[in-house]
Amino acid sequence: MLDSETPLKKSDLTRESILRAGAVIFAAEGYSTARLTDVAALIGMKAGSLYYHFDSRESLVQAILERGMQHTQGTLLATLAALPAGAGPLERIRAAIECHFVVVVEQEEFSLATVKLFNQIPQVLRQRHLRNLRAYAKLWRQLLKDAQAAKLLRPDINLSIMRMTIVGALNSAPGWFRAGKLSAREVGRQISLILLRGMAAQPLHEAPVKRQR
Repeated sequence: MLDSETPLKKSDLTRESILRAGAVIFAAEGYSTARLTDVAALIGMKAGSLYYHFDSRESLVQAILERGMQHTQGTLLATLAALPAGAGPLERIRAAIECHFVVVVEQEEFSLATVKLFNQIPQVLRQRHLRNLRAYAKLWRQLLKDAQAAKLLRPDINLSIMRMTIVGALNSAPGWFRAGKLSAREVGRQISLILLRGMAAQPLHEAPVKRQR
């Protein structure tokens, strides 16, 4: 993850420009169609100069996937660490929901590229990305387990389904979010309220499940 408080070297700035341009091109063209020359052209760079930083399409794709995942995970960890010491399990989940939403919106090009590339990239690249995804999923799994152990979540809801529903919904944000009356953070807050408190004004009275004879 890039540290905004640390001055970046020229080579770091160039690499970041390439990654962002690569994410835009791969999100638009897909793995098999996109070319490194297209990436170089987008930022006015000679193709030979780009190859100095990334010697193949595979190495650039891997770096794009890692850049997006590392930034997302690093920002979430920092957000959780910044919460007051007495923050409860639901407050930590709320913060995680809002953080993830803001991150995927702010790094839209990486979010869209990840979705586009996941089922197109070679198996070796997919396996590396899956390892990073599992590490991130572990963070969410622990947040939900802590809340359920504290009896703050319904005991009859499967935590894996809950986690995939939450993260999946948040990951869809770049496809529909447009800045307007509400900022990304304000929309993230609305989503956390819906997910944690529901949308019904009154509790639902669930009908009993009929047993088949």
